[in-house]
Amino acid sequence: MLAFVKFPFQSTLQWGPWIWYHTVNVGIKSLKVCDYLGEHLANFFGITSPKYQYEIDEYERMVAEVRAWIGLKFIVTLRML
Repeated sequence: MLAFVKFPFQSTLQWGPWIWYHTVNVGIKSLKVCDYLGEHLANFFGITSPKYQYEIDEYERMVAEVRAWIGLKFIVTLRML
């Protein structure tokens, strides 16, 4: 890919490859800047946790409760035998 190749003689490139080289470099650098700024803005505003974390926690609590209930029921039925 042209973006990762450093041309020692950029002045010798024709117009097409020269424009493509600089367009790709600007695109890659812009993407890196957006990623950096997005990460820091998310940290600043405190939106780094999942949107529905409370639902995930409730689901895990319910699963643990059902597993405990099934285990307790299994133990009670074994004692009845």
